[in-house]
Amino acid sequence: MIESVDLRALLSCQRLEYLRLSTGIDHIEALLDLPALKEVRVLDEVTTAGTQARRIFDTLKDRGVSVWVHWVSATQPTHPLSNDLI
Repeated sequence: MIESVDLRALLSCQRLEYLRLSTGIDHIEALLDLPALKEVRVLDEVTTAGTQARRIFDTLKDRGVSVWVHWVSATQPTHPLSNDLI
């Protein structure tokens, strides 16, 4: 099982349009350097306002990228899942 993906490894894929990740993400800022990106779907920790991930997702949305985050809250022992459209 892959624990995390370093998104800098995708920077050579300049025509990448759709990205779906259900594992940890390293260097999420690399999403901003994928010019053809149209949609990104990720399983992530809660992305509250002001966090780096939230700022990156908001910037992508401003560029017209469809952003969907299925987030996990670690405040309960069972990690309840919930959908959160950012």
